[in-house]
Amino acid sequence: MLTLKNKIYLVTSVFFILCCCCQYYHKLSGVFTINLLADIIFFTIFLKFKKIKERTIPLFWLFFILAATAIYFNNNIAYGPITTSLKLIGYVMLLIYVYPKQKKVKNNSMDICVYSLVFLINVYVVYKIVELVADLVEEQYMTVVFFVYGIVLILLSISAYRYRLLHDSRSRYFLFLIAFLITAEVFGIVGFFLDYTFMYYLEYFFFLFGLSFGVIAFIDENVSDSVHKLIKTGSI
Repeated sequence: MLTLKNKIYLVTSVFFILCCCCQYYHKLSGVFTINLLADIIFFTIFLKFKKIKERTIPLFWLFFILAATAIYFNNNIAYGPITTSLKLIGYVMLLIYVYPKQKKVKNNSMDICVYSLVFLINVYVVYKIVELVADLVEEQYMTVVFFVYGIVLILLSISAYRYRLLHDSRSRYFLFLIAFLITAEVFGIVGFFLDYTFMYYLEYFFFLFGLSFGVIAFIDENVSDSVHKLIKTGSI
């Protein structure tokens, strides 16, 4: 019998195939519906089996559902003001969750130099990307929002990596969550602003499986199904 984790992967695969079919036949309303449905189903599973008390993770799911709802009712505003702001708040909730946990990892001077260099390089990359899409954005204030969006994702990725250095299974799936969502954002932005439609297939894959990792990261065990235990692991 399939474990809950494998059931989540199976459901995610079905959602991905449906999204690909809708994209292939240019049924964008179907894609929006599937993404909203996926958010709601994953959030429901999370609420039923969650093993954490922090409020930031439920708020992350809530804001992502609101963002998916905004896209559903206002077709093709994936990077509009409302949707972007809602997703930005969702990412901030994840940052608030992980930041205190990664502080348990000790730093030396070399670590600080490396993290600072990585941060600055990525800030420059974000700046160039925002500069690239600036002429394609109707509301110019959105360039500032996109820049802040990028900074939050950089801080979140660094924090998730440092959290992973604690080497427990929750930090592993949390890192997968962040890595997949950020990769989906990159493909989505390139596809949306440069009109590379084939990028959307990659965006759907990383986004949906990222959300599935977001469920698995915060559930532990239930009565009849061992999902994943918070055990020490030796590698990523």
